[in-house]
Amino acid sequence: MAVATHRPAHEKVIFTTANEWYFREEAHIPRDLNRFCKANAIIEFQRAAADVSFAVFVSAGCSHIATVEANAQDRTIKVTVWHLDEEFAEKWSTSHEAPESEFTTDGYVTSYDYGAIHGGITEDGQCVLLVYRPKGSTTRAYLVNAHGFTWRKPPSDTSLGYTISTGTLSEDSEYLFYVRSGKKFGRNGQAKVVEAYSIRHLSCVKAESFGFGDGYQMRNVCLLPHLRLQGPTYMAIDTSSFGGDDHQRNSPPLIVSSDERLHWNFAGIDSITSRGGRSCFVSPDNAHLVYVEPDAAMLHHWDLTKLSLRPLGSVRLPGVEYSTYRTWLLYGKETKMKNAIADQIHEVRYSPKCKTVTVVTVNDSMVVVNVLSTFNLQLLHHETIEDATWTEYVPLRIGFHETTGLNVFAMSPADFTRDRQGLLRLFGMKGVLIAMPEVFKKIKALEVYFDNIGERIAALPDLVDSKQVMPLAKFEWKPGIMDRNDEFSIPRTAGPTTVTNSEDARRQLDFYVNVYAHQSSSWKQDNTPELRRFFVPHLFSFTYPWAPEKRVSVFGVVMKHEYHLISIGPAASSSGSGMDIVRVLYATDIKISQDEMEHIEIYDLEGRYVLRVYTMREGCSSYSGAPMPIPRWTLMSPHFLEEDAWYDTFVIHRSAHVTMPGGWSTTPNQAISSSTNMYAYFQPNTLVVQDEINYGLRTRSAYVLPKYLLWKEFGLRGLRKGNPNDMFFGGGRYADTLGPYFRSIYDDRAYDDANPLFPSTFALACNSDYRSQQTIHIDAFFRRIRQDRIRLLDNSVTVTCALPIACRARPGATLSFMRFVALYPWAVIDVGAVQVKRGATKAKAVDYGNEWYKWRRRVEVIWRYIHMLFGVSTKVVESEPNKQLLTLPLPGFCSFGNKLYKPPPVGASFPSDRDDPFWSFVLATTPYSKEKFPRWESRLQTSVAESGKGPASPFTRLVEEILEMKDRDLQLTYLKVVWLGKLLAWKMRTFGLKIYLTRTALPMLVLFVIHLAVGILLTGGDGRTEDRIGRLVILLATIEAAASCFILSVKLRQAYRIPRQFFRSIFTYVDGAALSLGLAMFFQIATGHAPQRAFLGFSTLLIWIAAILMLRIYKPVGMLLLLLTETIQEIFSFLVLLFFIILGFAFVPFLLLRNTEGTDSALNPFSNFAMSFANILNFISSDYGALEAFEDSAAVRTLRALYIIIITVLFLNILIAMLNLKIKIADKNAANLYHLQMASLQIEIELGLLSASERRRRDWFPQWFNYSMTETETRLWEDYVEKNKLKWDEDNNFDETKDNAPPPRPLPRPLPDDWAGPPKGQLPATSTTADEDDVWATTPNVDVAAEAETPPLPQSASSPSSSATRQPSNATPAPSRSESQLQSQSQPQPPPPTTAPSPSAQPAAASASASSSATTADSSSASPGIEGTLACNVCGAPGKRCTGCRKVAYCRREHQRADWKTHMAVCKKG
Repeated sequence: MAVATHRPAHEKVIFTTANEWYFREEAHIPRDLNRFCKANAIIEFQRAAADVSFAVFVSAGCSHIATVEANAQDRTIKVTVWHLDEEFAEKWSTSHEAPESEFTTDGYVTSYDYGAIHGGITEDGQCVLLVYRPKGSTTRAYLVNAHGFTWRKPPSDTSLGYTISTGTLSEDSEYLFYVRSGKKFGRNGQAKVVEAYSIRHLSCVKAESFGFGDGYQMRNVCLLPHLRLQGPTYMAIDTSSFGGDDHQRNSPPLIVSSDERLHWNFAGIDSITSRGGRSCFVSPDNAHLVYVEPDAAMLHHWDLTKLSLRPLGSVRLPGVEYSTYRTWLLYGKETKMKNAIADQIHEVRYSPKCKTVTVVTVNDSMVVVNVLSTFNLQLLHHETIEDATWTEYVPLRIGFHETTGLNVFAMSPADFTRDRQGLLRLFGMKGVLIAMPEVFKKIKALEVYFDNIGERIAALPDLVDSKQVMPLAKFEWKPGIMDRNDEFSIPRTAGPTTVTNSEDARRQLDFYVNVYAHQSSSWKQDNTPELRRFFVPHLFSFTYPWAPEKRVSVFGVVMKHEYHLISIGPAASSSGSGMDIVRVLYATDIKISQDEMEHIEIYDLEGRYVLRVYTMREGCSSYSGAPMPIPRWTLMSPHFLEEDAWYDTFVIHRSAHVTMPGGWSTTPNQAISSSTNMYAYFQPNTLVVQDEINYGLRTRSAYVLPKYLLWKEFGLRGLRKGNPNDMFFGGGRYADTLGPYFRSIYDDRAYDDANPLFPSTFALACNSDYRSQQTIHIDAFFRRIRQDRIRLLDNSVTVTCALPIACRARPGATLSFMRFVALYPWAVIDVGAVQVKRGATKAKAVDYGNEWYKWRRRVEVIWRYIHMLFGVSTKVVESEPNKQLLTLPLPGFCSFGNKLYKPPPVGASFPSDRDDPFWSFVLATTPYSKEKFPRWESRLQTSVAESGKGPASPFTRLVEEILEMKDRDLQLTYLKVVWLGKLLAWKMRTFGLKIYLTRTALPMLVLFVIHLAVGILLTGGDGRTEDRIGRLVILLATIEAAASCFILSVKLRQAYRIPRQFFRSIFTYVDGAALSLGLAMFFQIATGHAPQRAFLGFSTLLIWIAAILMLRIYKPVGMLLLLLTETIQEIFSFLVLLFFIILGFAFVPFLLLRNTEGTDSALNPFSNFAMSFANILNFISSDYGALEAFEDSAAVRTLRALYIIIITVLFLNILIAMLNLKIKIADKNAANLYHLQMASLQIEIELGLLSASERRRRDWFPQWFNYSMTETETRLWEDYVEKNKLKWDEDNNFDETKDNAPPPRPLPRPLPDDWAGPPKGQLPATSTTADEDDVWATTPNVDVAAEAETPPLPQSASSPSSSATRQPSNATPAPSRSESQLQSQSQPQPPPPTTAPSPSAQPAAASASASSSATTADSSSASPGIEGTLACNVCGAPGKRCTGCRKVAYCRREHQRADWKTHMAVCKKG
């Protein structure tokens, strides 16, 4: 309910009317008054034909102002300070008459010369800093106080050129912050220096330098308020480009902090500087950033601890005027233009603990104050201050001060006249003060109320146990009240009786009628005062400390086996009067045993009323299949706090069904499903006509569990197997009706790595599906992302972090998504990694007369002539001019900023809800202690949390998942994704090659050189080897051992970080053997034992091979090694078979010719098996000399013939043929296999070779990856995707094919002129299907982002959905003009009716909830709709006839496939 306060303004003439305004150009007054009337800027006047300059400085808290009057001709400056405490009070004034030498001017002053004045005033009004430059003169700075002027050197960069750098006032009004250009440093081409100067003594107390950009395009920067001396400084950098396409021109700005913790692009901030002044505000705890969009009345909020690309939440500020777009036809082309509104200024204030944010908006006619929660942007307080006497004011500053309160300072001309030509003439200046101390008191009360509520509730249990706090009232509830005939359902056992006033009675009546006595409900009780007091007992009422006129009522809701506690309070927005919000405070489980009594207590914590519900047996209840936590502690007001987000899961679970007092089981539980706890998760105006700002947004990661549960119960109805209209434990027609309207599950913007099992909704869907071995949730997510391109950018952070889990659970869908984003139309201009260093850098100044500069220029000219002479251009020649710049829409894909977790272990089958993976995750993460709430799944959370230890980025985790795939073809298909290949090449080119060579290849080469040198020294000369161990050999052996230890440490780190890839690589064992040989050499020399010559020779060979293998990072060497290894792997089994056959041949001469008579055993080549096997191997080279002594034997001749035929002719020729074939195959896949090897090497580099500080380098691991695609590359990629289409399975065949790709939302059908509305009491034909966006349709391609969401359900005064935000029975609020226009423009109309209207006046939502409680609708019996169409043979929705028989119809392709086995015989007969 809006509060409109009328308060007159205080006016004071602060500059006399003897001064006339001077305009250098044509001005339209008062339309252009805002251009000239500004604070901290010069305003030009004329007095007696002399130029007079005037300026006003306003303190940050708006408690003091300083007026400056400067006359350059008279060389006088006057400063007057005013105290603003509900009126203007002059505090002190002083003047300065400068000597003639002080205001020196040039001999010639043009009309383009402007003077300049700027400065600041302290909050106590004691000191003023004045920086003044008359026209054509130099800049002077003065420290001014009540005692006079003191000259000081001006701040840096304020006396350059014709302009003057204006400082920005700090939050405490003690410092001025200046931004100037500095000398570039580091790897950047541009530098900005931020300096803070004290207003009291004009000394630089803080200096920081920001380096960024490439130096070719200068970037605009802006400091974000509120500026503080202590703490980081935030700078916004404009990244837009004047050239390029629309995406490059709209590149989101980059905001960085001086402590280098924030480095992020914020999409949604249109401009870093706005016409209305300051628009971006950072909280004191550096955790929040809000952006007030100019002329749109939109408040955008980002959580700086859990970053998102687009705002985490966006709401329209109630009561604030905003522009609307109109379409104009200009030169035959439709053009959208905004309507003009009055100029506005905004100021944002955070509470001390940043739990609330206050936004004050001022224009020339009113002041609007909105106080919101920073957690979910729920509106806590709204007030409008206006007065008819406010005319033509120009608001300049909004300030908060502890003594003066909330002040608004404005200015306007003191007087005006018209000359003979009718032109306006303005005189003097008038200051206007709008003081609102009582509003500031309300804001302070709100801040105190919400800043400490979480800590107070957390500390309350200990205070209650120690008897330090006693309850204000006590109640109790015992099961079986329907059987005992009790007088009171929830009797009061202690405390005073609460008086029920008319507002409480009205709320009790409305809620009772809605739940128990609704006219369209199948369960309908009598409506008597006794029944209302029994089933909806009024327990308590209270008011807010900041608004005593607003009353909150607390009721109990009694059912057959359970009860609930609700609070009903007024909405804070201005959209209607008397609208209420219903919040479920406590949802009990089904209790049948009469021994389980529950106790209810209410505590008063200095105006904050807290509810406690407990039993003597604390823990959890599980009758309904889900753990219901108890005890329950919560704030009783209808405000949704962060502490209560987790409890919404159980509230939603209990909303599925309930047993009414008469024993009638209904679906859903109307007492809960009609509350704001339920409606807040749907789109605004879906179930209730009210702004979402009244109950807050549900985009936070704290709402992951309840959103996911709602998705399971409602959003995925059409994807369930079996009867979709299951009445009990399924939602029935009510769930089918609400399913298409549930969208918040896909609004998944924040990734919270503090929750390993569900850091985001998408991650929870992946974990749940992987554990239960299903794909229904992942498929639905990927389907929605592919349907809506804007949705991908909204959820880009969560999709990026959950992509590795999705790859594990659903590889085909992930691959399809990676292809989908390859040519995504999105671009972010990269300005490089911003570097920050303490201290200032000098401004870049070029001395053109310097000799060194002249010689350098000559060398540059000579070098350029040489390039021109030999035809070498210094610029890169583009092979194709049409090159497309793209940005991968996955922010942070390469960075190590978030903890990434692996999916939980696969569970067994889940036959019941209790064993569902979702509830196992809930149990594992319950905030209750182990003593009061058993954590049965603690091992599950521990195992997942352990997987998040160690460094990991989405890129490394995704590549690890690819490398762990058993399907080689799928691995290679992943690496063929164009952007992944370009990313691998960029990483290797940027830092991978250098790191790998310097930390592995170079140490191995050093090891080989030293090992070879030691071998040469030990084997050179005569005498024994031991005699050659001298000092040089010992020194070299020590260096060899050190190199071996260094490589060993690198290998051990790789084994710890990437054990699977490390131990599966054959190169690991080669390197290990080389290291062991190097250490063995050292130990032998250290002990005085010289190594054997054989050891020296073969060890040097092995280390040389290890060093050569290190060169596999180069493509020529790498591909050759891959060709060799792949060929050996392919023929390895054949070689093993050949070895065993040759081994068998070795037995023949060994048994035939050993110990033969007439032969000397010492000369017999077959006297033992080893010699026999060696000679048989020589037969391969056709060397049969060993058989010459036995040629007379027929057996020997037979052996030789068999060997030639089997081994030489057959096997060796087969081997040659296989080698030829395998080499061709390996050569064909060598390029793809090389990419696979490079991916493995890149993982080794990033996880095993880099240090923690190197992984934080933003130039190596940027937030965005930009790559270019030429026309040829684009064409080849599109051809590849077209020829290699993906198909997941029969149920989810939405891939890149045109026929099966997810279609956009169909446009609404045009309505007939005589159609009045949808038939009442009738459900839409698609109510039994899934989300309409998930249904395949053959519709034209339309932009999904430009279409509206599903139209809201029809409302009526008796609709059960109206209880969450209820209107009084004697009031019929009408929406405002702007709201009605917005609804009429943004909401598509429902389709025309397909049957005759029903005489019942029952709305769709009420009909669904009422009829589903009594019976279920058989979807297969649905009558045909429009003439000429039939109902779908599977679900009953209108469909298209089968083209084969024309006897049956189907609504979509999947249903036709599912029914084809049954329909096939009939169709063929037809």
